[in-house]
Amino acid sequence: MPEFLLTEDNFLSALNKFSEGDIERSCLAEEDQVEFEEISDGYDSDPDLDYVPDEDDLLQEDNNTLEAIKEIEASQFVSTPSASKRVKRNRPRISKVLNNKAVQDGDKIVCQIDGEDGIVVANNGFLWETECNTSVAGKTPTKNVVHIRAGPSSTARQAYSPLECFQLFFDPEIVGIVLQCTNEEIELQKKNYKNKNFDGTVKELCLEELNALFGLIILAAALKDNHLNTTLMFDNTFCGDRYKATMSERRFKFLINCLRFDNKTTREDRQKTDKFSAITDIWKILLKNCRSSYKPSKYLTIDEQLVGFRGRCPFRMYIPSKPNKYGIKILMMCDNSTKYMVDARVHLGKGSVPKNISSAEFYVNELISSIEMSNRNITMDKWFTSVPLIQNLLIKKKLSVVGAVKNNKPELPSEFVDKKYKNRKIGTSAFLFRDDMTAVSYKLNANKIVCLLSSMHHDNTISNSGKPKILMVYNETKGAVDSFDQMCHNMNCHRKTQRWPMCIFYNMMNISIINAYVVFAHNAVRNSRGMWKLMSRQDFLLELHKQLTKPWQERRMIQQNISRNLKRSIGTVLGAKTGWPNILPPPQPDQKGERRYCSFCDCKKRRMTTTYCSCGKAICGEHQIKMCPECN
Repeated sequence: MPEFLLTEDNFLSALNKFSEGDIERSCLAEEDQVEFEEISDGYDSDPDLDYVPDEDDLLQEDNNTLEAIKEIEASQFVSTPSASKRVKRNRPRISKVLNNKAVQDGDKIVCQIDGEDGIVVANNGFLWETECNTSVAGKTPTKNVVHIRAGPSSTARQAYSPLECFQLFFDPEIVGIVLQCTNEEIELQKKNYKNKNFDGTVKELCLEELNALFGLIILAAALKDNHLNTTLMFDNTFCGDRYKATMSERRFKFLINCLRFDNKTTREDRQKTDKFSAITDIWKILLKNCRSSYKPSKYLTIDEQLVGFRGRCPFRMYIPSKPNKYGIKILMMCDNSTKYMVDARVHLGKGSVPKNISSAEFYVNELISSIEMSNRNITMDKWFTSVPLIQNLLIKKKLSVVGAVKNNKPELPSEFVDKKYKNRKIGTSAFLFRDDMTAVSYKLNANKIVCLLSSMHHDNTISNSGKPKILMVYNETKGAVDSFDQMCHNMNCHRKTQRWPMCIFYNMMNISIINAYVVFAHNAVRNSRGMWKLMSRQDFLLELHKQLTKPWQERRMIQQNISRNLKRSIGTVLGAKTGWPNILPPPQPDQKGERRYCSFCDCKKRRMTTTYCSCGKAICGEHQIKMCPECN
């Protein structure tokens, strides 16, 4: 994939392409998600996400980083018709805006809710006000001011190569656990391979070979070979020499089958209290690394990801609105600006949530534990949003929320969600206010009322398109997790498997790769001034594959028991830049030993010889081939 030259002129085009195309498409598959028109006005580049004392310098640096990432990612998704080619919609023309109330040809597009003394009572007795506090309207409240600079943490700022960025998340502790548990499984499965021809296939795994295995999985993701049959993958006429130069097809299949992530002997006891025990150790380490390696911006999104899986799993779910339909549900929190995955929790089914709290509130409190008291904003869909949760996050956690809410919530008055109230017209908005929280209902069409709650806003501002500002902010910040999931599907490490721990492990690799690319892009932009070239995500994966597999390929090159053609393939993969002819072993003198029959002569000749090949076979003069080291 060609490199992109990022300049100041194409920054805005990249941002528009990402916000209007990518996020709009990624939200179409959202379960019970309201369909809104995407409007891009660069909201997520608000300078409040930087440190106040050094605002000018940091704003320029962070904007350059975000634009670079969005330019690369926008080019990798399926193109959509440009905004100029879309069908024009009949939008209400706003001729006048006065005191936060828009007027169109004499008809107000704000539907006023009637209440006694400006108070509206909900079905459960919850009180709302019909008028907002105009003294604070238009100002940035203290609760929305963020004094944290978004970007990699202090340790992650020193990672410059793809391998260094990847190892921030897939650290030596995770690799060590996988190596130890896999070797234990290899020892158990060796008993099933009594033929000596399989000695090379079932041998013990070393660190370099395990990294090479990860490199092959990443290569298959970059080239979208992850669902190819291994016979095709290791056929150099179809997929080149890289797979075959790293390891044999039989060894690859054996190692994939033997990958384990926990102690098998103690698993049964741990499963009584933890359904996720087969992979929980390395999963927790990965989440800890994700939280500690990056400081998110002030807008984050909480949503769900369904990792496709149709095998046996005690917490497999069926969600018909998702592309995969069957799979493992993961609740995620992602940074809206860069789609960095900050934290995640796996939904383990019934019994995994305490009885005195709802599932939505439990998972939200778990996900926001690393960003409490930071004044950031969380965007959520209707499965999570509720009035008690918003009040709790604002008062106790110092976090604001913008979220869609179900129309049947008891805190919402009946007239607020009634489609026929006062013969409401399409495109009208109704507002209610309570302390530091605002509710808005927007009539999307004749049969649809969309309700949203926000603790970030406290006004009834209507945008130039006739839609409330709360709805515009929700549209711009709701798609981070969906975009992250789309990036996972675009270059996916997942391979066909019947073991759910392997399914989670492949998704962990996807998470590590995407987060590593975000850190890599931040560091590359920070250390470049003016013009720079940033590699695409596919090139990032290919370079990561090379760095993971090169040590094992060089070690394999000097082994004595591989064929001449395989050495040539490895040399081709390593290339002239590594000087691969120089790493060949020096020419070995003829190995003299006891007289034996030539391994290649037929039974009639039965020649005896004392010369042996490097592979250990006896070879007579007729079957010897002389060649120089370079040809070898």
